This record gives sequence, structure tokens and C-alpha cells, in this order.
Amino acid sequence: MRLSINSRLLTTAASLALIAGLGATSAASAAPATFVRASVSVDPIRTLIGPNTGLEFSGGVALDTQGRMYVTTTSSNKVTVYAKNWANGDTAPIKTLSGRATGLHGPAGITFDAAGLMYVANTGLTNIGGDSTLEAPSVTVYAANWATGNTAPIRTLKGAATGLKVPSGVAIDSDGNLAVVNVGLDVPPARLGRVTMADPTFTPSVTTYAAGWRSGNTKPTKTLKGAATGLGISIGGIAFNSLGQLFVVNSIPDPTNFGPGSGTVTVYAKGYASGNTAPIKTLTGSRTTLFQPVGVAFDAAGRMLITNAGNPSVLVFGKSWRSGNTKPSATITTGALAPPEGLQGPAGIAIDTAGVLYIANLQSSSVVALPGPAVPANAPTNVKAVRTNATSNIGTAGDIVGKNIRVSWKASVPRNTPVTGYIVTCSKPGKVLKATVIAKATSVFLVGAGVGPYTCSVIATSAGGNSAATVVKNV
Repeated sequence: MRLSINSRLLTTAASLALIAGLGATSAASAAPATFVRASVSVDPIRTLIGPNTGLEFSGGVALDTQGRMYVTTTSSNKVTVYAKNWANGDTAPIKTLSGRATGLHGPAGITFDAAGLMYVANTGLTNIGGDSTLEAPSVTVYAANWATGNTAPIRTLKGAATGLKVPSGVAIDSDGNLAVVNVGLDVPPARLGRVTMADPTFTPSVTTYAAGWRSGNTKPTKTLKGAATGLGISIGGIAFNSLGQLFVVNSIPDPTNFGPGSGTVTVYAKGYASGNTAPIKTLTGSRTTLFQPVGVAFDAAGRMLITNAGNPSVLVFGKSWRSGNTKPSATITTGALAPPEGLQGPAGIAIDTAGVLYIANLQSSSVVALPGPAVPANAPTNVKAVRTNATSNIGTAGDIVGKNIRVSWKASVPRNTPVTGYIVTCSKPGKVLKATVIAKATSVFLVGAGVGPYTCSVIATSAGGNSAATVVKNV
């Protein structure tokens, strides 16, 4: 099969997974869902689309800590930013990063580090005015709250020593290390229109750079590359989970097979070794329904969500999905919505604190906000535990050497499902005191503690599962 890179749709690393076509499903539509319980067709909560949005073949999406949305536009070398809870329709960005000084050239993947710095993977592939170009790939980094316009990066990773070859996705681990997934296309610009999927110039890899890497032509600290890695052509799907494991979405693992079930997800151990290192598990096979998968993200319950460009959908896999031919626990589609509404070549994915999914559509140059799977509430805050002789709020508070424990907290903030109650536990070696209370409760007395220090915790419950625990020690 031959690539034609002489059209705007096929100018970037993202397009490499779309050459088999972007089909649409015709599943029956359903009423808007508060959250996704199982395989379901949903209506978008909001859609960002129209000439004022600045979206054009936009594939990468990320949210900052303030909830603002950032979208990369590969074909016109820009990043557009939208206010939290942006208005439905043809809404203009609140700022745009664009211009020669920005260093953007075919921007695709985008992410933020713990300090709020923005990282962009620049493929080097663009098509502006019908003119295809392939230039030096790079990763550019921008200050938190960068200024709109032609703003230069504060650091740039660029040069032959970097090992970058059409980088399409970026991820930062908890230690600040940068991982970049590379399509591996290495071809002179004159051959852009004659590249085939079987071409030996495709050598996919993941290059990793230590936290605080030096700007310029910096070598990676390690490189995942080789047949044993299971890496295929990826178009931006790379992320670390809460355990520090690396997940890579391989849109086209096998150049001879582009059909449903042909994509894979490979997972590598925390601190994975450089070289031809095998994954610790792989999602692969027809039951996965992966069809030209692109983006990956993890929700508050630890589930893995994958965008499917070939069969417009979002696939949901449980936190501990089994290696091999595992089917998704849920599939989210937008059913029979007429184009350009709904999912149309979904690529980048981000999830906000309320569990809402933000999907960048390559085919329709839009972003849709969709209801996501139910996620746990936020953890309770302002948790306090004091010793008391009282057993209720009536009467005196007792004294600090009292035999009971009064635990109080500020109510949890729900995400996409209401809080149903709280689990309060105080424990010491050999003894556990526990109470389950209603959602409106903000305190409880645990009787019979006796002497010795306790560790107390409060957890909020909901249909999305239990929240993280807020802990108080040495009570």
C-alpha cells in the first residue's frame, strides 16, 4: 500500500495510521449519559468546531492544572488554548502559539510536567498550501502560562544525536524523565510521495531523556528499539500510569494488516531497560477491537482509555487488564450522529477532574467533550481526629486521653457520580474501629479505642468506586 503525502490529510505522522480510511459506525443513538456504565452510544456534552476555533487537522490535546484545554494543529504549526468549560460551537481560542520563533513544525503530541511546563513533539512533517515538507524533528518546551503569539521555547531537543525520527507523542514520568515515541520515518523530502508501509525506513522507537536534560542536540539516556519491543508505527499514544509503567499505542504494528483488531498496546516496566526490551504485557487480537488506535489516557479509577480512529470510538479497559486478546470493558461511541458531529477520526484524549473526556478529531477538525466512565469522588479534605470521652455531639467534648475517637471531615467533591457515603477507619496493631456513614455526614464517633496511638482515614464512596483515603496519624 502506498502513502500519498501530497494532501493535507496525509501530511503528518498522525496520517500514517489513517491511510486505510476512517470508517464510521452506525450504532443506534442513545440519550445523553451522566456517565458510562458499559458499552454505550452517547451524545457529546459540547463540541468545539468552526472557522473561529482555529482547529485544522488537530490531533493532540492536553489540559493544564487550571482546566484549560490545549490543542496541537499539525498542518499549520500552532497550539491553540481554550478556557475551562469552553462554550459549545464556533468558539475562538483564548490564546494561540504560532510563528517562526515558536519552533513548532508539525506539532502532534502535547503534555505538561509537574511544574506546568508544556512539551510538544514536533514531527517535522507539514503541508501548508499543498506544499509538503519534512524538516528536523524536535521536542519544544514552553514556560508555564506562555504568552500568546510568536513565543520562543525555553528549551529545545533537536539534532541527530537526539535519536528523534518523526516524534509523535511525549510523556513525563513522576521523576521528570521525558519519553518520546518516534514513528521512525527516515526519508529525504524528495521521496515523501513514494513511501510505502513496507519501507525499511520505518524504525519505530521510544527515546528517553533524563529529567533536566540540556537544550540542544542531547543524546537519550536510553532507547527502546528492535523487534522484541513490539513497537509498531505509533501516532502519539504514549503515557505513564500511576505505577510508572510506560504504555505505547501502536497504531499499525503490522504493515500488512490494517483491519479491526490490528492495533496493539505495549507496556514496559518502570525503569525499563534500553535496547531491544520486550514489553511486560501486550494488548493484541481481534477481541480488543483496536482499529488504528491513537490516543491513551488513564482516568481517576486507573482505567485505560484508547481512541480508535479506524472505527470511531473510545475503548475502556480495566485497571488490571489481562495481557493478550482482551476485550474492552466498555466502548463509547457517538452512534448515528451525522458528520461532522461526534467522533470522527478520534486521536488525542484528555480527561478532566470531573471525568469528562476531551477528544481531538483528526477528520472533522473538532474537539468533543463526552461523558466518561464513572470515576471515584475526590478524597475528603480537612480530616481531623481527636480523643474524647463523648459518644455524640451532645455534651462536653471530653479530654485528650479519652477512650473514644471523634473523626470529622469536609465533604468530598463529587466527579461524575454523587457521593453515597463515607468509610471511616481508625486502627492500631491488633485493633480496628470502623464505621460506614451516609453521604451527608461530616463526623462520626468511634467508641472503645482505649489507649495507644491510632491511624485514622476517611474514604468517600460512589458508583465510581472509592476515593483515595485521607489519613491522620498518631491520634
